Amino acid sequence: MNNKLQCKNDGFTLLELLIVIAIVAVLATIAYPSYRQHILKSHRTEAKNLLNDIATRQARFFTQNNRYADKLSRMNFASDTVSTESGRYNVNISASTNLSFTAQAVPTTAGSQNTDLCGTFSINEQGVQTVSGTEDRCW
Repeated sequence: MNNKLQCKNDGFTLLELLIVIAIVAVLATIAYPSYRQHILKSHRTEAKNLLNDIATRQARFFTQNNRYADKLSRMNFASDTVSTESGRYNVNISASTNLSFTAQAVPTTAGSQNTDLCGTFSINEQGVQTVSGTEDRCW
């Protein structure tokens, strides 16, 4: 008789399974937007780090040549437009004179979801950091 009762209590009921699925769905609904924002923030960080690297290289170039570089290739980059590791931003020198420069990170088509808040990042010879988007806390 114990065997019959034991067999009857094995497994999950449909109601228990539906409750577990509902809990997982609620958790996923809450977690996914947070995860997505974290990924976007990491892509933006890549672009900002590359811009800061360019600003540092420009300072070194200015010290050695008494002018700023007008192309990234003059500062030991592979080409005049460089992509971030994720490929979400293209970085280049958008304006340069002997005494000033502006480098910018422009979102690519793959990174177009970044433009809703921050848009294009820029840095100049004075270290002034700007964005073209509507979000104030991007830098």
